[in-house]
Amino acid sequence: RRAADDLDLGAGVGPRRGPGGVQRGAAQRLGLPPPRDEARSWLGPRVKVAEFLRRPEDLGSYVFNHSVLQVLLIENYLADEWRRHHGRLGVFYESLLAALLDSEDIGLSTKTLICRDILQKTSCKEYTDGEGESRIRSMVPALVRAMRGANASLASCATAALVNLASDRDGIKTLLMSENVLPLCAEQLRRKDDDLTLYTLLLLINLAKTAHHRAMVTKEGVVPLIVDILTSSYHNPRKHKILTEVASLIGHLCNDSHIRTMLAEDFPVVPCLLYINDQAAPNTKLKGKLLFALRQLCIGQHKLKIGQHVIPDALQQLARAKPVHGECASNAVLLLTMLAGIRSNAARMSRDGQLDSALERCGVQRNGRENPDHLFGQDFWEKVLALRERVLEQAVIDAG
Repeated sequence: RRAADDLDLGAGVGPRRGPGGVQRGAAQRLGLPPPRDEARSWLGPRVKVAEFLRRPEDLGSYVFNHSVLQVLLIENYLADEWRRHHGRLGVFYESLLAALLDSEDIGLSTKTLICRDILQKTSCKEYTDGEGESRIRSMVPALVRAMRGANASLASCATAALVNLASDRDGIKTLLMSENVLPLCAEQLRRKDDDLTLYTLLLLINLAKTAHHRAMVTKEGVVPLIVDILTSSYHNPRKHKILTEVASLIGHLCNDSHIRTMLAEDFPVVPCLLYINDQAAPNTKLKGKLLFALRQLCIGQHKLKIGQHVIPDALQQLARAKPVHGECASNAVLLLTMLAGIRSNAARMSRDGQLDSALERCGVQRNGRENPDHLFGQDFWEKVLALRERVLEQAVIDAG
């Protein structure tokens, strides 16, 4: 590997001079010659990597050989050299990535590569050290700006990176709100690009886990957009990934009573979810999110309607539950517990010993007691006990 002092970023790379620099950068990207009267000023001196890294504030003054730049990014050469030059100064490499994302002379393919690199690092728990949040903060504004572009692939990668960066980090979620990310999310949902829609839904799920942020999501008009996705896709099995996240987002939004009432009463959400649930395979992420959303929508008359339709299926899911698919099992038990608040629903569960049979078949119960060898965990068994007590209470009331 050549030393940093000897390696340059490729032929024709150097500072822009005078007006028209962006056009000259575009010409170079397209492999076109610069205008004749500007050819001499365009072909400025080559810039070594070491010099470029010593003066990152001058990034906007350069055009780049994109092929060379991509190789240096992929091989982590820029990252290693950056840390060598700036590591002791507390200046994060992520600030360079942010500057590259904002640069007008960096092509879409390179920006997409940067977003995917960030996404890969978050998947490998790159930002879990003590400086992790500070490093993330240096990138968030640039990633939000990348979402504004017309290119769906770049917007998808930027959104996916933000999904991981914001996960379980309340400070980053607040920063995203201050960067006005919600109007961008709404606009991305309107574009109806499948990948972009999927990552936007995942980001909204991250943001909808606190009451204040849910209120902002609702104010931005996201609820009708979510319903539109649901009603236009519920019958399409190829949309199962999108429908999974739609169900999850609906479930989180329903933590606020006024949103829950609006979704249950003003939109055909319940019938669509029931239809999808009938088609969904057991022990899948889709099934788990559907059971969660249906539980959240169990209000008023819908508790009886949902119970009549879903109890046999939920019992079947419980009977086939596996410890490795704990979310499905837990959501089935929680939904049944909610439905058991109505006597007719509780009677339907206990009829012919259906509930006990399902618990025995999945292995959590043996001869009416907790199976000491089950692998579902104590928390799951406590949920089962709450369900059994609710059903028993309704049976006593009915007999009394």
